[in-house]
Amino acid sequence: MRTRALVVALFALGLSASVALAAPTKGKPPKNGTTTITTSTSTTTTTTTKGRKPPKSGTNCVKPAVSVILGGALTTAPGAAGTSLALTVKTANAFGRAYRNGSQPVTVLLDSKTVFRRNGAKTRAALVAGDRVQVQSKACKGTLVNGATPPLTARRVDAHPAKAPGGTTTTTTTTTS
Repeated sequence: MRTRALVVALFALGLSASVALAAPTKGKPPKNGTTTITTSTSTTTTTTTKGRKPPKSGTNCVKPAVSVILGGALTTAPGAAGTSLALTVKTANAFGRAYRNGSQPVTVLLDSKTVFRRNGAKTRAALVAGDRVQVQSKACKGTLVNGATPPLTARRVDAHPAKAPGGTTTTTTTTTS
């Protein structure tokens, strides 16, 4: 008698556990790749791409994936409220090679998120024409194929004063007596 009661209790426990695990979870879409949206007037079923990230290249690029780093001399400073700067590109990483080999100077766009650094100053007004600069930006890999040079928006601009001719720096010391 005891064994029969034990078997019935285990069967009931197993049945309730399987029903609880099979019930759909609240707030999460089903795992079969379809999403059902129900409103008071109609039901819409859409198919989603399960587990896929948005493309990082090509025409449907959502988030830029590669860094384009350009180094050279600043030919046109942006000023206090400028929206672009021009530089003569002398060095570049692999993704910026087309900008180095293309027509000079290269125009780079600036926005409110662009970070500037020049001798402790953190504003775009501190940039001076002739400065040595390194511009970091992001681009979609698919837009850089076959030597294409899409417009770049700078994420960071690091600048240093131009070197004196001959690579030497002169310092003057004044003494008063």
